[in-house]
Amino acid sequence: MEKNYSFSLSLAFPEHSSISLIEQAIAPELNGAHSRRSHTKLSLKKNMLAITIIAQDLVALRATVNGVIKKIMLATAAMEAVA
Repeated sequence: MEKNYSFSLSLAFPEHSSISLIEQAIAPELNGAHSRRSHTKLSLKKNMLAITIIAQDLVALRATVNGVIKKIMLATAAMEAVA
């Protein structure tokens, strides 16, 4: 039996439009050809962005978590710079 590892995170934002823009910015890069050992799911609920990552091993899980957090930080910083 193959064991999978998972990580879930929920982030609250002051406005739903901010969450939508962040989701649109990072979603295309999350499950590309480079992510054979992990899968990332995003869901939007009111002012919350829920992220679930499932990976085949802990190394892939850690790398994916770090990558997703960096993408969110970059998207947030870009939005703040434009505002």
